[in-house]
Amino acid sequence: MLINLSNHPITTWSQPQQEAALKRYHRIEDLEFPKIDPKASFEDVKKFAEEFLWRIISLFEISQDEKNAVHVMGEFTFTYNLLALLKEHSVESVSSTTERSVIDTPTGKYSQFSFVGFRPYYRLPEVKI
Repeated sequence: MLINLSNHPITTWSQPQQEAALKRYHRIEDLEFPKIDPKASFEDVKKFAEEFLWRIISLFEISQDEKNAVHVMGEFTFTYNLLALLKEHSVESVSSTTERSVIDTPTGKYSQFSFVGFRPYYRLPEVKI
């Protein structure tokens, strides 16, 4: 299972992004990204990250899938803290990568993003049994 923890629900993903996720993880579940108050303290953000770590671990514990990961994209300090905790607990996490095209029109410039792939935030050591 791939848990999508971002501000972009699966329903907004392009067909290629959905297909790539399903090919690798077989199932995708949205987990709503928390609304982080810009005035929140470091301690508040850290508590959010800890709360989400345990929510993610709980979801993976009931998952029947062999391959599990978290797609994390969002507010930087929360993401950084959560990624550190996920790594500490040997949970795979990935980011989506895109190509940006700028489209010039008479009314202005617009950016269009096209999905390229998923990239791990870090490599976990392989466990040999």
